[in-house]
Amino acid sequence: MTRRWRAFHPGLELVSGDRVTLSKDESHHIQRVLRLTIGDPVSVFDGEGGEWAATIVDSGSAVTIETGDRVETAVESPLALSLFQGLCRNDKMDWVVQKLTEIGALRICPLRCRHGTKFPPDARRLERWRRVAIEACKQSGRRRVPAIETAEWLPEATPGVPALLLDPATAAEPLASQLELRGVEAVWIAAGPESGFTPEEVERAVAGGWRRVSLGPRILRTESAGLAAATVALHLFGDLGR
Repeated sequence: MTRRWRAFHPGLELVSGDRVTLSKDESHHIQRVLRLTIGDPVSVFDGEGGEWAATIVDSGSAVTIETGDRVETAVESPLALSLFQGLCRNDKMDWVVQKLTEIGALRICPLRCRHGTKFPPDARRLERWRRVAIEACKQSGRRRVPAIETAEWLPEATPGVPALLLDPATAAEPLASQLELRGVEAVWIAAGPESGFTPEEVERAVAGGWRRVSLGPRILRTESAGLAAATVALHLFGDLGR
């Protein structure tokens, strides 16, 4: 089967035979990085769940593609997973966004915390994270780019949505014991920044309906903890295999 390299183009409403001229960045990637040319197969996705097979029909100053059939294979997780990540250093946040996108998170929320880095992140950081997420979608086969939304603090828990605060304290319950995902459509996970949540922040979260959960006896780094918890949740739900 011929591999189709993937391009991103938002706001698509396509039928077979439509032609689309890709952006400067996408055209450069196809021409200069992938070295594709007229006649080569690609696919284009819109970041909102749509994807179409396509063929390159022009490769001049910009790449133009002609669409074929809509791609219908299921790739998005049926579990709407949100990660609230205590804002940490740029390289760590880049890694969090990349990996959470790859495994299927629907929403990634950089979170204001006492031990976190400067909040709110500026527009350039937000745009960088969105670009990281788009590239991770291209690589992983996803069609929906996760929302990246800053959060001043954790929302109050709502019925039917497990809200799980990662806490290395010995009093916290094991993560898997607190994940009852039958009949659940969404889950929220909160991971602290470097140095973790303060005791006051933990108390505030618990007062808002969040449950303290543990990932076991080892202390994970901030960029690893949320990914590990999200992977467990998606596995137990059946999305990452059983």
